[in-house]
Amino acid sequence: MVGVILFAFAFQIYYAEPEGERIVAGLFTPAFQGTESVLLAAGILGATVMPHVIYLHSTLTQRWVVGKTEEEKKIFRFELVDVVLAMSLAGFINASMLLIAAALFNANGLTNITDIDLAFEQLGILVNDNAAILFGLGACSLRASRAPRYVPWPARSSCRAS
Repeated sequence: MVGVILFAFAFQIYYAEPEGERIVAGLFTPAFQGTESVLLAAGILGATVMPHVIYLHSTLTQRWVVGKTEEEKKIFRFELVDVVLAMSLAGFINASMLLIAAALFNANGLTNITDIDLAFEQLGILVNDNAAILFGLGACSLRASRAPRYVPWPARSSCRAS
């Protein structure tokens, strides 16, 4: 499931064609344009970081019981790799959604896309039907995975997990 999500959002970045120099500049010197952008940044930070912090904390607190045997030490090393990998993949997916929104929607003056159905429709218009289908596949897979109980993009309307 994670592979499907990564594949879908990686191609979305390809289709969106974000400007590399603006991405790098934004990573090192973020800029805010008024209180609304500060509130948006705080919301994004909270929605993307908090679930990962809880996941990380639950794993790190297991270190309070120090492994005495080689098998226990091996399990702790595996948990460390698991946490780093999971947080990196989740970070890539979250960043790809932001890049897609900035490169396609914001760049074309579409700043009020609040529903996944509208995002799907606009991707079909701005890029092509393949981009829209990949977006839908990635967003629905993200929702269906239920790994984090949230979906960073408002995918609640079309991608209901049973």
